[in-house]
Amino acid sequence: MRELYRKAQDISAKLKAGADFSQMAATYSEGPGAKQGGDLGQFTVDHLEAGLKSVVEALPEGGTSDPLVRPNGIQNH
Repeated sequence: MRELYRKAQDISAKLKAGADFSQMAATYSEGPGAKQGGDLGQFTVDHLEAGLKSVVEALPEGGTSDPLVRPNGIQNH
């Protein structure tokens, strides 16, 4: 898990330095929407679990979060 978290931190640093989110998702993601550059379609934050909802709501438009350890893996938003 530590190696995976370090990889997520490296990806997060690249995103904060201006790397394209969709390109990074297509390259590194193993989640749904990976082949679509991380696009999960449209939904409202009300459909998210409370902990994730609070992280997403705090992000500025176009911003990304630090890696989040979740039950189904490590995510950046």
